[in-house]
Amino acid sequence: MQVSHLECWFMESRIDKNDDLELVFQIREDNDDAKDYLYSKYSALIHKEINAFKNRANTLGIDFQDLTQEAMLGFSDAINHFKEDGESKFITFATICIRRQLSNYVAKFDNSKSKMFVDSVALDAKVGKGEGVRLIDQIQSTITSDPLKKLINSETLKETGARMNTLSDNEKLALAYDLEGKSVEEIAKITGLTNKQIYNLIFRARKKLKL
Repeated sequence: MQVSHLECWFMESRIDKNDDLELVFQIREDNDDAKDYLYSKYSALIHKEINAFKNRANTLGIDFQDLTQEAMLGFSDAINHFKEDGESKFITFATICIRRQLSNYVAKFDNSKSKMFVDSVALDAKVGKGEGVRLIDQIQSTITSDPLKKLINSETLKETGARMNTLSDNEKLALAYDLEGKSVEEIAKITGLTNKQIYNLIFRARKKLKL
């Protein structure tokens, strides 16, 4: 039976392949054999964490290779900062580091996408399918459809425009989707927030705008 290069190295170095702390120390001493083995040993863990973020990443248009790179950065961070305290194992620490790296990376894209959407939600921005209608027109239609009150509401509409500036980014985002006719469940799925959070955001936004 042919013995692999890494197996030969373990036999020669007399290092226990199950001793993660020793392998970490070897890697910090620029031992490429130890690095290759530790990465190979935990490749399943790395891919498991990547797959946990895969669906969300696809929704945000994040490339799989970028996600993989971030996971590897998280694993490298674990190697660089792991300390033997007698309580935590390397696999536990590595999982935390990888998950944190991926979470922060995806959140950065998520926040950027939300901000781009919120920034586009001006009163004259068009929403809805096809050619769309202006957000201000949708708001106006919710105020009244009574012709007798339209003159009064021209002033009310100006007040509504001023009140838009009092909404938080999340309130604007939830309101925009709500005015598009999306359900609370649909908005929650798009934004990654809970149904209750979306309901509260829409409620507060409508209350502030007096819709």
